[in-house]
Amino acid sequence: MTAPVATATGTLAATPLSSLLVYLLDRRLDGTLVLEAPGGGKSALSFERGAPRKAKTAEPVAYLGRVLFEQGAIDEATETRTLSVVAKEQRLHGAVLLAEGAVDAVTLGRGLLEQLARQLEWMCALPLETVYGFYEGADFLARWGAGEPAPARPLALFWRVFRGAAPDAHLAALRARLAGQELRLHPEAQVARFGFNAKEQSVLDVLRAKPWRFEALRASGLDEPEAIDRVLCALLATRHLDLGVSGALPVGVTGPSPSPPPPRRTPAIPARVTPATPPVEPASRPPAAEPDDDPAVLAFKREVREAAERAGKQNYYELLGVEPEASTSIIQAAFFRLAKRFHPDRAGPECADVHDELTRYFARVSEAHQMLSDVERRAEYDRFLAAGGLGSADEQEAVTRVLRAATAFQKAEVLLKKNDLAGAAREAKAAVEGDPEQADYIALDAWVRSQAAEHREDSLAGLIARLEHALAREPNNLRAHWYRGQLLKRAGKEKAALKDFRWIVENHPRHLDAAREVRLYEMRLAAAATDKSDKKDKGRDTGNILNKLFKR
Repeated sequence: MTAPVATATGTLAATPLSSLLVYLLDRRLDGTLVLEAPGGGKSALSFERGAPRKAKTAEPVAYLGRVLFEQGAIDEATETRTLSVVAKEQRLHGAVLLAEGAVDAVTLGRGLLEQLARQLEWMCALPLETVYGFYEGADFLARWGAGEPAPARPLALFWRVFRGAAPDAHLAALRARLAGQELRLHPEAQVARFGFNAKEQSVLDVLRAKPWRFEALRASGLDEPEAIDRVLCALLATRHLDLGVSGALPVGVTGPSPSPPPPRRTPAIPARVTPATPPVEPASRPPAAEPDDDPAVLAFKREVREAAERAGKQNYYELLGVEPEASTSIIQAAFFRLAKRFHPDRAGPECADVHDELTRYFARVSEAHQMLSDVERRAEYDRFLAAGGLGSADEQEAVTRVLRAATAFQKAEVLLKKNDLAGAAREAKAAVEGDPEQADYIALDAWVRSQAAEHREDSLAGLIARLEHALAREPNNLRAHWYRGQLLKRAGKEKAALKDFRWIVENHPRHLDAAREVRLYEMRLAAAATDKSDKKDKGRDTGNILNKLFKR
């Protein structure tokens, strides 16, 4: 038999393991990656359609029993007892646990997936001199291990090793590509698959709000600059950032969405309810100057309109009319001077037609005063300006709105878990109002409305329609599919609900609730078929008996 030949070779110094993970996932390759450290120890990692499946490390890493114990799947007594069987019979621990019924196949799969993640982290820490060879189409680990791990989330595994073990040189190269670039998410990006935490997610929230320069985002204070670097570099390495140089899909996205993505907008934020710039006065409005108008009032109105129009384009220093080096006392004096002239309460009824512009303008002036009077907030704002981002009040408000929406969404999730439906409904509504483009926000709002007592009057049809709107914006949204399936089931449309549950099982095999819904439906179908068959047989038997009794 011909020995398998490596189709790709190299060292981890030239190609880090995180880069290899992206390469194999991008090409959806099957095969085995073999790593040999300078001391001769060999480790192997098998792949199926580009996703890591099994690992065998040169040294013991993350014992399966301990992983399952930490996950709460087995107790310490079971771990100890089954380990003694492993030592006596020389069998794999997973096989012993399955044979004794200590865990089922699904639970074992979850434990094996966590073990795989820890093994990957260990491999990423191998010396840079480690050599690798990839053997396409060959599965050297086919007979290794007991049971199959739960289907891997390759982007989440990639992010886990990239966040903790990406080499400095690799990060530096990616960072150099980001320098000076205006960043935006790829239209087909599926960032939920990375499993980012709340702080990391906040970077994506502001990136959805508007394109950002790399340096401005690093200086945003949303997280430590180095942590932001890793998020952005991970998105760049997997093509989830759109730098306008390639039309290729992001890595880990198997194909275009079933329906076209929503039109791309820059920035992707809801339109302002009251625009910063006053609308053009219609031709039907009477001329501004009447013979009996006070020239001073006309001049003030004109000044208000011009100031309101400028305000959306000015940074806070320009808004107050002070230099960036101005002291706190100068800033306060500038604010009081503007308050004396433009405070809405000082305007008389003759200024009613500019009251909205005046209120909006003075609110901006107050924001500027509050920001620049606070030492820490002012320092943060100065970093924004130095990096070339977030200068104008419009941009500041847009990003703030998106971040508040993200915070409201997180609060709604927590309150829903605590069964505080009224609080969850309030926060979910705030999330949608703050950022109505997000499918997750729409879906959660619809679901909470279906549960909360004060929203019980909402029709199921209307809530299902909202979920369909969410899926039109993001066809692969797990939350929207799950909630729509639940509401369709409640509406008595079980076949339609089953389509959502089956979609979830196919795309998120670890979603146990969806798998249970599919299983229950299939059991009901089987029971109905059996019952129908029994009735048919019973009818046939009755007919035979009658024929015998009334034989001619």
